[in-house]
Amino acid sequence: MAVADPFTLVFRWNIGQRKRPKDAYARLKQIARLQGKRLPPNPYPSAIKEIQAEERKYVRDRFFNPRYLKLWRDERGESSCDAGPNERRWLAIFLKWHAVGILSLFFFISEPEPQ
Repeated sequence: MAVADPFTLVFRWNIGQRKRPKDAYARLKQIARLQGKRLPPNPYPSAIKEIQAEERKYVRDRFFNPRYLKLWRDERGESSCDAGPNERRWLAIFLKWHAVGILSLFFFISEPEPQ
């Protein structure tokens, strides 16, 4: 007679619990496609996409808000004065990335505090 391992049973139960709703949603999509209807909304939206949607309004501020631009120009002016050749090279790379918008992937400037 085999003895059931409680951990394995719980683990399999949890996997089944997680997969059932996703399988049901996949079946709903199949039915909608067969009937030629619109697909139902995704009940499992990506958390990353939700966060990016919330941050989208602040990303634009980094490039067009005069307050942020002034801070950036002031910082650029201070750091380029006393920078050596190696630091100036990195500053040039930083400014190039910033102009392209790649830094928006690395830094998040929060909403300005009220004054």
